[in-house]
Amino acid sequence: MTQESKREKRLLIVEYASIEFAQGRGALEEALRHAALCGLEYKNNPIAEYSPGVLSPQIHSIHSQRTETANIGEYAIQDNHDLLIHQLDVPSLENFSFYDILKSFTIVGDVWLKEHPKLAEGHVVIMDIKDYTLKILPKVNIMFFRDFLVFLLEAMPVRLKQIHVINHPPYVDKLFALVKPVLPSEICELIHFHPTSETLHQFIDKKYLPEDYGGEAERIKPRMQAWIKRAEEMRFVSLHPKL
Repeated sequence: MTQESKREKRLLIVEYASIEFAQGRGALEEALRHAALCGLEYKNNPIAEYSPGVLSPQIHSIHSQRTETANIGEYAIQDNHDLLIHQLDVPSLENFSFYDILKSFTIVGDVWLKEHPKLAEGHVVIMDIKDYTLKILPKVNIMFFRDFLVFLLEAMPVRLKQIHVINHPPYVDKLFALVKPVLPSEICELIHFHPTSETLHQFIDKKYLPEDYGGEAERIKPRMQAWIKRAEEMRFVSLHPKL
Protein backbone atom coordinates (compact mmCIF):
# COMPACT_ATOMS: atom_id res chain seq x y z
CA MET A 1 0.00 0.00 0.00
CA THR A 2 1.42 3.39 -1.00
CA GLN A 3 1.72 6.30 1.42
CA GLU A 4 -1.10 8.08 -0.44
CA SER A 5 -3.34 5.00 -0.15
CA LYS A 6 -2.62 4.81 3.59
CA ARG A 7 -3.53 8.48 3.93
CA GLU A 8 -6.80 8.01 2.03
CA LYS A 9 -7.74 4.97 4.12
CA ARG A 10 -7.00 6.84 7.34
CA LEU A 11 -9.13 9.79 6.18
CA LEU A 12 -12.03 7.44 5.39
CA ILE A 13 -11.86 5.86 8.83
CA VAL A 14 -11.72 9.24 10.55
CA GLU A 15 -14.79 10.39 8.62
CA TYR A 16 -16.71 7.13 9.22
CA ALA A 17 -16.39 5.90 5.60
CA SER A 18 -17.87 9.07 4.08
CA ILE A 19 -15.97 9.68 0.84
CA GLU A 20 -17.32 13.23 0.63
CA PHE A 21 -16.19 14.19 4.12
CA ALA A 22 -12.88 12.36 3.73
CA GLN A 23 -12.13 14.31 0.57
CA GLY A 24 -13.12 17.51 2.34
CA ARG A 25 -10.84 16.80 5.29
CA GLY A 26 -8.00 15.88 2.93
CA ALA A 27 -8.37 19.15 1.05
CA LEU A 28 -8.60 21.06 4.33
CA GLU A 29 -5.47 19.32 5.58
CA GLU A 30 -3.53 20.46 2.52
CA ALA A 31 -4.86 24.02 2.72
CA LEU A 32 -4.34 24.48 6.45
CA ARG A 33 -0.95 22.81 6.33
CA HIS A 34 0.17 25.45 3.85
CA ALA A 35 -1.54 28.35 5.61
CA ALA A 36 -0.61 27.46 9.17
CA LEU A 37 2.80 25.89 8.65
CA CYS A 38 4.36 27.94 5.87
CA GLY A 39 5.94 30.16 8.51
CA LEU A 40 7.52 27.12 10.08
CA GLU A 41 8.74 25.60 6.86
CA TYR A 42 10.09 28.73 5.23
CA LYS A 43 10.06 32.08 7.04
CA ASN A 44 11.01 30.64 10.42
CA ASN A 45 12.50 27.52 8.96
CA PRO A 46 14.44 25.48 11.53
CA ILE A 47 15.52 23.15 8.72
CA ALA A 48 16.87 25.81 6.40
CA GLU A 49 19.98 23.69 5.95
CA TYR A 50 17.85 20.59 5.44
CA SER A 51 19.56 17.85 3.47
CA PRO A 52 18.29 14.37 2.56
CA GLY A 53 17.85 12.28 5.67
CA VAL A 54 19.22 14.88 8.08
CA LEU A 55 17.31 17.12 10.48
CA SER A 56 18.63 20.56 11.25
CA PRO A 57 20.81 21.14 14.33
CA GLN A 58 17.95 23.19 15.83
CA ILE A 59 15.40 20.39 15.56
CA HIS A 60 17.88 17.70 16.52
CA SER A 61 18.91 19.62 19.63
CA ILE A 62 15.30 19.74 20.84
CA HIS A 63 15.40 15.97 21.22
CA SER A 64 18.94 15.63 22.46
CA GLN A 65 19.93 15.10 26.07
CA ARG A 66 19.93 18.84 26.71
CA THR A 67 17.64 20.40 29.27
CA GLU A 68 15.28 21.92 26.68
CA THR A 69 13.28 19.02 25.32
CA ALA A 70 9.93 18.31 23.70
CA ASN A 71 8.76 14.72 23.92
CA ILE A 72 5.99 13.03 21.97
CA GLY A 73 4.88 9.49 22.72
CA GLU A 74 2.31 7.17 21.14
CA TYR A 75 0.72 4.23 22.95
CA ALA A 76 -2.03 1.71 22.20
CA ILE A 77 -4.76 1.77 24.85
CA GLN A 78 -8.15 0.21 25.49
CA ASP A 79 -11.03 0.10 22.96
CA ASN A 80 -8.65 0.09 19.97
CA HIS A 81 -7.69 3.70 20.69
CA ASP A 82 -4.31 5.40 20.37
CA LEU A 83 -2.90 7.63 23.08
CA LEU A 84 -0.76 10.57 21.95
CA ILE A 85 1.28 12.45 24.56
CA HIS A 86 2.97 15.81 24.08
CA GLN A 87 5.30 16.79 26.90
CA LEU A 88 7.22 20.06 26.95
CA ASP A 89 10.16 19.77 29.34
CA VAL A 90 11.58 23.27 29.67
CA PRO A 91 12.54 24.11 33.26
CA SER A 92 14.69 26.86 31.76
CA LEU A 93 13.42 28.99 28.87
CA GLU A 94 16.83 30.32 27.86
CA ASN A 95 16.98 28.35 24.60
CA PHE A 96 13.25 27.82 24.10
CA SER A 97 12.04 28.37 20.52
CA PHE A 98 8.29 28.34 19.95
CA TYR A 99 8.63 27.74 16.21
CA ASP A 100 11.17 24.95 16.58
CA ILE A 101 8.92 23.15 19.06
CA LEU A 102 5.93 23.30 16.71
CA LYS A 103 8.06 22.25 13.77
CA SER A 104 9.34 19.32 15.76
CA PHE A 105 5.79 18.31 16.66
CA THR A 106 4.80 18.47 12.98
CA ILE A 107 7.76 16.38 11.82
CA VAL A 108 7.06 13.62 14.31
CA GLY A 109 3.33 13.76 13.59
CA ASP A 110 3.95 13.36 9.86
CA VAL A 111 6.25 10.39 10.40
CA TRP A 112 3.78 8.77 12.78
CA LEU A 113 0.88 9.12 10.32
CA LYS A 114 2.98 7.68 7.49
CA GLU A 115 4.59 4.84 9.41
CA HIS A 116 2.09 3.77 12.06
CA PRO A 117 0.47 0.49 10.89
CA LYS A 118 -2.57 0.69 13.14
CA LEU A 119 -5.78 2.45 12.10
CA ALA A 120 -7.27 3.31 15.47
CA GLU A 121 -10.97 3.75 16.21
CA GLY A 122 -10.19 6.89 18.16
CA HIS A 123 -7.41 9.04 19.59
CA VAL A 124 -6.83 10.36 23.11
CA VAL A 125 -4.40 13.26 23.56
CA ILE A 126 -2.48 14.19 26.69
CA MET A 127 -0.75 17.57 26.90
CA ASP A 128 1.67 17.87 29.80
CA ILE A 129 2.16 21.58 30.49
CA LYS A 130 4.07 21.38 33.76
CA ASP A 131 6.66 23.88 32.53
CA TYR A 132 4.24 26.38 30.99
CA THR A 133 4.66 29.55 33.03
CA LEU A 134 3.88 33.21 32.51
CA LYS A 135 7.47 33.63 31.31
CA ILE A 136 6.65 31.61 28.22
CA LEU A 137 3.99 34.04 26.96
CA PRO A 138 6.39 36.59 25.38
CA LYS A 139 7.94 33.72 23.40
CA VAL A 140 4.62 32.48 22.00
CA ASN A 141 2.78 33.86 18.99
CA ILE A 142 -0.85 33.38 20.08
CA MET A 143 -2.33 34.00 16.61
CA PHE A 144 0.05 31.53 15.02
CA PHE A 145 -0.68 29.01 17.77
CA ARG A 146 -4.39 29.44 17.08
CA ASP A 147 -3.89 28.58 13.40
CA PHE A 148 -1.76 25.62 14.36
CA LEU A 149 -4.50 24.33 16.70
CA VAL A 150 -7.09 24.61 13.95
CA PHE A 151 -4.80 22.59 11.68
CA LEU A 152 -4.35 19.87 14.30
CA LEU A 153 -8.00 19.66 15.31
CA GLU A 154 -9.75 20.15 11.99
CA ALA A 155 -7.40 18.76 9.36
CA MET A 156 -5.16 16.00 10.69
CA PRO A 157 -6.60 12.51 10.01
CA VAL A 158 -7.30 11.60 13.63
CA ARG A 159 -10.57 10.95 15.45
CA LEU A 160 -10.32 12.79 18.76
CA LYS A 161 -12.17 11.27 21.72
CA GLN A 162 -10.54 12.97 24.70
CA ILE A 163 -7.99 15.73 25.33
CA HIS A 164 -6.35 15.81 28.76
CA VAL A 165 -4.32 18.83 29.88
CA ILE A 166 -2.28 17.78 32.90
CA ASN A 167 0.01 19.44 35.46
CA HIS A 168 -1.46 22.81 34.60
CA PRO A 169 -0.81 26.05 36.53
CA PRO A 170 -3.76 27.75 38.28
CA TYR A 171 -4.07 30.45 35.60
CA VAL A 172 -4.48 28.00 32.70
CA ASP A 173 -8.14 28.94 32.31
CA LYS A 174 -7.10 32.47 31.34
CA LEU A 175 -4.66 31.16 28.73
CA PHE A 176 -7.27 28.75 27.41
CA ALA A 177 -9.70 31.64 27.04
CA LEU A 178 -7.38 33.15 24.40
CA VAL A 179 -7.79 30.21 22.02
CA LYS A 180 -11.18 28.82 23.07
CA PRO A 181 -13.22 31.16 20.80
CA VAL A 182 -11.67 29.61 17.67
CA LEU A 183 -12.17 26.01 18.75
CA PRO A 184 -15.31 24.10 17.74
CA SER A 185 -17.68 23.55 20.66
CA GLU A 186 -17.49 19.77 20.20
CA ILE A 187 -13.71 19.98 20.71
CA CYS A 188 -14.07 22.08 23.86
CA GLU A 189 -16.34 19.39 25.29
CA LEU A 190 -13.55 16.83 24.91
CA ILE A 191 -11.02 18.81 26.97
CA HIS A 192 -10.37 17.80 30.58
CA PHE A 193 -8.03 19.72 32.90
CA HIS A 194 -6.00 17.97 35.61
CA PRO A 195 -3.86 19.83 38.19
CA THR A 196 -1.70 16.68 38.42
CA SER A 197 -1.40 13.46 36.44
CA GLU A 198 -2.96 11.27 39.13
CA THR A 199 -6.54 11.75 37.95
CA LEU A 200 -5.64 10.42 34.49
CA HIS A 201 -6.23 6.93 35.89
CA GLN A 202 -9.95 7.71 35.99
CA PHE A 203 -9.96 7.83 32.19
CA ILE A 204 -7.07 5.61 31.08
CA ASP A 205 -6.09 2.26 32.54
CA LYS A 206 -2.82 2.62 34.44
CA LYS A 207 -1.20 -0.23 32.53
CA TYR A 208 -1.36 1.78 29.29
CA LEU A 209 0.23 4.95 30.67
CA PRO A 210 4.00 5.45 30.52
CA GLU A 211 6.12 5.25 33.64
CA ASP A 212 6.35 9.07 33.53
CA TYR A 213 2.77 9.14 34.84
CA GLY A 214 2.81 6.19 37.20
CA GLY A 215 1.92 3.65 34.54
CA GLU A 216 3.50 0.45 33.30
CA ALA A 217 4.34 1.34 29.69
CA GLU A 218 7.71 2.50 28.34
CA ARG A 219 8.80 6.04 29.17
CA ILE A 220 8.13 8.78 26.62
CA LYS A 221 11.68 9.83 25.74
CA PRO A 222 12.85 6.49 24.22
CA ARG A 223 9.79 6.44 21.98
CA MET A 224 10.44 10.00 20.92
CA GLN A 225 14.03 9.18 20.05
CA ALA A 226 12.82 6.31 17.85
CA TRP A 227 10.50 8.60 15.90
CA ILE A 228 13.23 11.21 15.45
CA LYS A 229 15.60 8.53 14.17
CA ARG A 230 12.97 7.46 11.66
CA ALA A 231 12.42 11.08 10.61
CA GLU A 232 16.13 11.40 9.91
CA GLU A 233 15.94 8.33 7.68
CA MET A 234 13.10 9.72 5.57
CA ARG A 235 14.11 12.10 2.79
CA PHE A 236 12.57 15.56 3.13
CA VAL A 237 9.80 14.19 5.32
CA SER A 238 8.60 17.62 6.43
CA LEU A 239 8.96 19.46 3.12
CA HIS A 240 7.27 16.81 0.99
CA PRO A 241 4.09 15.67 2.81
CA LYS A 242 3.17 13.19 0.04
CA LEU A 243 6.62 11.59 -0.25
